[in-house]
Parts: sequence; C-alpha cells; structure tokens
Amino acid sequence: MTPFASPQQLNGGETGELIIGGVYNYSRNPQYTGFVAATAGLAVARGSPRAALLAIELAVIMRAWVAVEERHLRRQFGTAYGRLCSRVPRWIGVRS
Repeated sequence: MTPFASPQQLNGGETGELIIGGVYNYSRNPQYTGFVAATAGLAVARGSPRAALLAIELAVIMRAWVAVEERHLRRQFGTAYGRLCSRVPRWIGVRS
C-alpha cells in the first residue's frame, strides 16, 4: 500500500501515478483476485456450497467492476495503461 500516498487515492478522489511494479507485474487487479481466491479457498476449506456461491457471485461482480475501473484508467493514463494491459493479465495468468 506504500505507493498509494493518501486515502484519497484509494477511493478514487485523487489521481496519483500508475503503479506498474510489484504485484502489479502479475495481475492488474491483485486485490480483487486475492479477495475472490480467499473466498473460494474458504468455500473449499469449509466444504460450504454457500461460500462457493458467494465466491462465484464475487467473481461476477468483480468482473463487472473491473470493466468500469479500466475505462477510467484508460482515460486517466492513456497509452501507459494500454501498455500495462498488453503486458499484464487482468487476473493472474488469464489474458483478457
């Protein structure tokens, strides 16, 4: 979280720099990927169909939300974001 200089950056109220290093070398959306993976892991660990359904629902919601964020990032960072998209998958190991 160190590259995010302020709470305003985290909630979209202030634009900082495009972060392209660290975990962002592997996924453009590591926070959402981790959230869905943790929920799916909980479903498996608990043997819970309800948690599995929640993981699926989260994946669908995150996919829709990421599309909204990507439109904003393309407007904000232009070709730099386009280069990131061509180099790094949206989800870990899944090209989009």
